[in-house]
Amino acid sequence: MRLNIAPGKEIHLLLDKNNIRKSKIDQLMSNDFFSIEQTQPIIEKDCLNKILLLTYLTTKERPGRFGFEARIQAITSDARIILHKLNDPAPCDLRAWPRISHNLLPNIRAYCEEKESQVIDISSIGVHIILYEGEEEHDIDAVVKMKLIFENGQIYIEGKILRKWKDNYQRNHLALSFSEKNNISQFIY
Repeated sequence: MRLNIAPGKEIHLLLDKNNIRKSKIDQLMSNDFFSIEQTQPIIEKDCLNKILLLTYLTTKERPGRFGFEARIQAITSDARIILHKLNDPAPCDLRAWPRISHNLLPNIRAYCEEKESQVIDISSIGVHIILYEGEEEHDIDAVVKMKLIFENGQIYIEGKILRKWKDNYQRNHLALSFSEKNNISQFIY
């Protein structure tokens, strides 16, 4: 299957378990080769021949996240990375830990910066919440303090804001990541 991602399209590269980088498609070439923009932090030449997972979101055909494996063929002097697509895109997920959705959640009360919030879904390394109170402006990459109260106990945890958005009802949503060194798993799995 021919690669059908437009230049400028945002992609994610999974280099290893906890190393995900953002980039953009630069140029499609022949024979399943293509180039992408260099990432931050940069991918060094010692990664030549490394196989990674490349994922992207699509709204066409079947909406969702698709991915495929690619090999790093070259890193150019003008900060481009040449990749070779190894297999066809297929539906995929970047999550390393299963996410528990709202309808399957245990009873959870959540507070973000001491303000009541609603948990939409949660995993041992992240949470999606809706802020109930106020129009607090939180910046991407900011760290916020969370308190999660479960039937069997409570946990205080810090979360880094990965994404924020407003829905159609103008409610404030936050996607937060936790460090893997926490004990939230005992309450949700």
